[in-house]
Amino acid sequence: MLDKFIYENHLGQRFSGLENGVYLNYSDIRDYSWAHETINSRISRFYRAVTARKLPLVVCGASEAEAVAAKNRLLELAEADIEALLPGRVYVGEYYTTGWITASAKKKYLMSKRLCEITLTLTSDDPAWYREQTHVFLPDSDEASGIGGGTDYPYDYAYDYALSLKGRQIMCDAVGSSAFRLLIYGEAVKPSVVINGHVYAVNGTVRRGETLLIDSMNKTITLTTAAGGKINWFDKRGRESYIFRPIAPGQNTVTWLGAFGFDLTVIEKRSEPKWT
Repeated sequence: MLDKFIYENHLGQRFSGLENGVYLNYSDIRDYSWAHETINSRISRFYRAVTARKLPLVVCGASEAEAVAAKNRLLELAEADIEALLPGRVYVGEYYTTGWITASAKKKYLMSKRLCEITLTLTSDDPAWYREQTHVFLPDSDEASGIGGGTDYPYDYAYDYALSLKGRQIMCDAVGSSAFRLLIYGEAVKPSVVINGHVYAVNGTVRRGETLLIDSMNKTITLTTAAGGKINWFDKRGRESYIFRPIAPGQNTVTWLGAFGFDLTVIEKRSEPKWT
């Protein structure tokens, strides 16, 4: 059975193979290996080396025009990543891996414009797989009413807003520690969130209509103003505890004062996507 193929470039532009008559054949996309170094004939560390994985695609468009458009669109999205030197993503279920499409080999394209076999090469300097799980925490006034009354969020959510007061348990289903993104909505004065007793704090005021993003993977802290401007707030980080400390696997207790709302996105990491 052919797998679904989804590619998303660094601009967020997505190519969904299922919608374009493109499927993923047997491939090595799920395969992985660890490189290692030795000292005195003993393994001293493991690390992920640059990998080149093959993605054999089958193009079977409903019409010639659809197949031609799909092939052109895929190239355009992939080349945007090459030009920007920023990786795209390949999705398998809830998981994605990152990299650049650095080669494309074709065959059987002379039989019909509707048909083609394409083998892409995905080159990655981080070949791990990631899954993002977002947990939404509403401010006290909204949590109490249960309807999110009056808070103007900058985009609509597809998440289930379970009621909570000033804390709850979240599960991090990962083997090791996970990176995270913490998105705080104003108004919030010197906002801080405590996860398993560790404080993530910023010494500043996030005004109404603004958002503050703490990104542990990229080690950045960015305020987005109501007008859409971006301001580096790295120097406003709390110095008493490390603000980019990863989230531990298993159950985690999240608490805060409840005066502001935030999203906590846990970025789980695996060597291969979970089989389902």
